[in-house]
Amino acid sequence: MRLRATVVLPLVLVLAACGKSAPAPAPDAAAPPPTETQAPPTSAPPEAAADAAPSESPEDAGAATTAAADEDAAATAAANEDATAAAPKGDAMLWAGAVTAPGGMELGIEVALAKNADGAWSGTISIPMQNVKDHVLDGVAADDHALAFTLKLPGMPEAAWAKFTATLAEDGKTAAGTLHQGGLDLPLKLERTTAEALAASAPKRPQMPAPPFPYTVREVSFKHPTTGATLAGTITAPADDAKHAAAVLITGSGLQDRDETIFGHKPFLVLADWLTRHGVVVLRVDDRGVGGSTGDAESATVLDNATDVEAAFRFLREQPEVDPAKVGLIGHSEGGIIAPVVASRVPEVAFVVALAGTGMTGEELIPLQYALMAKAEGVADTAVAATLALEKAAIAAAAKGEPRDVVKTAVKALVAAQSPEIAGVSKEELESDAFLERAVDQLLGVWFLSFLRLDPKAYWKQVKCPVLAVGGSLDMQVPAEENLALIAAAVKEGGNEDVTTMTLPSLNHLFQTATTGGLSEYATIEETFAPTALELLSTWIAGKTGGAAPEK
Repeated sequence: MRLRATVVLPLVLVLAACGKSAPAPAPDAAAPPPTETQAPPTSAPPEAAADAAPSESPEDAGAATTAAADEDAAATAAANEDATAAAPKGDAMLWAGAVTAPGGMELGIEVALAKNADGAWSGTISIPMQNVKDHVLDGVAADDHALAFTLKLPGMPEAAWAKFTATLAEDGKTAAGTLHQGGLDLPLKLERTTAEALAASAPKRPQMPAPPFPYTVREVSFKHPTTGATLAGTITAPADDAKHAAAVLITGSGLQDRDETIFGHKPFLVLADWLTRHGVVVLRVDDRGVGGSTGDAESATVLDNATDVEAAFRFLREQPEVDPAKVGLIGHSEGGIIAPVVASRVPEVAFVVALAGTGMTGEELIPLQYALMAKAEGVADTAVAATLALEKAAIAAAAKGEPRDVVKTAVKALVAAQSPEIAGVSKEELESDAFLERAVDQLLGVWFLSFLRLDPKAYWKQVKCPVLAVGGSLDMQVPAEENLALIAAAVKEGGNEDVTTMTLPSLNHLFQTATTGGLSEYATIEETFAPTALELLSTWIAGKTGGAAPEK
């Protein structure tokens, strides 16, 4: 749900989906929140944010790096399975603490260390905000004075690994040190704790659905018609023999699970529960390469992801509980871009709902994200304006397909202008070649380039079914006013007058009731999905599909 983050810091992207490079937020972000609010060296699209982040148009920010958003969260299942199998034996000592990311955002971590029978140390790390749980650590060492451990990222160079070192206080109850990753040194603080204390401190998520449910729930899987990949998900349907309206939920950018999990929130689980209680059959699906879904996520473009959604749409129409003439699409962040792409190609789509969807290219959106986030962080207007010009130049170089050395030069100028604004990271670290190369890799990534270049308006003009486009007034990843106006204009330009746009007050990119809209709030807000937004969706869908059953 986060389109990834606006910044391209390699930071804890390391921590982010354990092995998956987390992109900056894009429309959705939802990407992990951390640094999405800061003034980034270079931006990434919506997710995002988020989803983030959300997700994500869609969502998310580099794992520890920028929020994200964002990002990213749900792609860690396989890595977590491996980690659990190799969890430390013996009496583990637990540490809880946080890494302080650029901009002041704290990324919480939990570490379990144990001395095994042979005298060697082993350990695991959990990062709740990024859905990383009990991931095996390497190079674990501990004594009465210091701790050290490394989080390796599969498929990533050693420079991208997260290396933690900390010195214990005299009482052995606290430790302070550094996370070194990708040329950055970030402050680390740890404190001895217990399993009971960790459980008690877990964030509350009061909207999380829990059984028994007044509807049916079943796990499903189906094949992509051309790639042969398996796509896995969950269908929730009213528990009766009638045919119902139905919807496919489309996640934001980054690697997302079917619930669009982020910071302990499961927005799509909450949304599916609400809609199904109001008479709508819902299919939510793991992104390719995530959870139960297979396929190549690393080389997928926005349009590639759209083919997965088309396959899901056709599968849902065939289900026994579904009225095939009343099946629509609900996309968040990047999903709000994919929805019109699919609807423009598949005339059977009955309705489209875009949650924090975009009406502009990524090349246009990212500077807007940067400006909003930088101002929210207190960056002076003059500094924002100067950096904005450099950011646009770097993004334009990537979008136009300029040679890598040209893009790197533009990124270097951008980083040099921003580095003094980013607290806690030295100018030397940000201007290191390792950091610059990583930023360029993200800008020139397959997905990112497709996001920069794709113009949603071309697809919105071809959507002929009813459209509802909704944004939050506090969304910093996909500014509602600008994007909703473009979506409405494009739909009407194509001859479709059945378009409704709404900006919901006090909601952020994840459709939470927020105070500032900053990414740092995503994890701390207990609400997962604002009731006003849920009510709007179920009422609008009922009106467009001939009515829905009341909640049972």
